[in-house]
Amino acid sequence: MTAKKSPKPRQPKNKPVIADSIARASALMGIPTALIRSAKAAGADGFRGHRVDTEALGAWLKSHPELVATSLAQEERTDVLERKKLLLEIERLDVTIEIAQHRLDEERARYVPAALVETEWSRLMEIITEEAKAALAPSIFRVFENRVFAKVKWTCNPQQISQH
Repeated sequence: MTAKKSPKPRQPKNKPVIADSIARASALMGIPTALIRSAKAAGADGFRGHRVDTEALGAWLKSHPELVATSLAQEERTDVLERKKLLLEIERLDVTIEIAQHRLDEERARYVPAALVETEWSRLMEIITEEAKAALAPSIFRVFENRVFAKVKWTCNPQQISQH
């Protein structure tokens, strides 16, 4: 037989909800923190140190609709300004990226791709080797071949060329 779970103790309905911070009160009440700060600055009821009595604050806000309207209008203006600021920051970053891309393109244009250099180097060495082989005596060509290929990074087998 299973034991019965004890029922959860009920919260009294008349107990006020005390928030530990303005941010928490904002979340509980569903109103902006700027409005709560404005109410506190105006001397609203419900503030005890850093804690907020949400029921007392709600009643005070209902009795002061002009503060609510002013605060919400100010928050809307602030939101518009923040959006404009973000859009300007995005534009600035776009320009910065465009400038960096332009500089990178300029830098890339100064260099020849490595694959092209290797291909042309290999082709040049084959031409030099063939011309040297045709112009030099075999014994002198072997000395040329040993000295050149010992100093130069060769991408193909020099023995293939000398055997032709």
